[in-house]
Amino acid sequence: MAANFAKTVSWKPIDEIDSMAFDHLEILQKAHQQLHSKLKIKPIGFNLLPDKFTLSQLHKLYEVIAGKELDKRNFRRKMIKLEIVQKLDEKQKGVPHKPSNYYQFNVENYQKLAENGYDNFGF
Repeated sequence: MAANFAKTVSWKPIDEIDSMAFDHLEILQKAHQQLHSKLKIKPIGFNLLPDKFTLSQLHKLYEVIAGKELDKRNFRRKMIKLEIVQKLDEKQKGVPHKPSNYYQFNVENYQKLAENGYDNFGF
């Protein structure tokens, strides 16, 4: 819903946003910079994705934050090896492609890595 001073609201890629009201662009850029810095040493995504998500959605989130393409196979292998995601017995429905499995974060393992970090995840 648009605010009383905005005519419309829409989603845009972060690198296409060049102006916002007040100091909001600075706030957005600072938040993105902090996420980018944390990406190399801590897991990201717990509060940025729905409770269940596909590995493609998680992969896209990491690419947006990293600001570059990440090898899909290596990314998936790393996420599974870290044991911060667990596969659910549920697949997407009503999609025009082969349905992907849903995953959820393993809260206990995610929190351990969030607290202790890891040594340069490679992003």
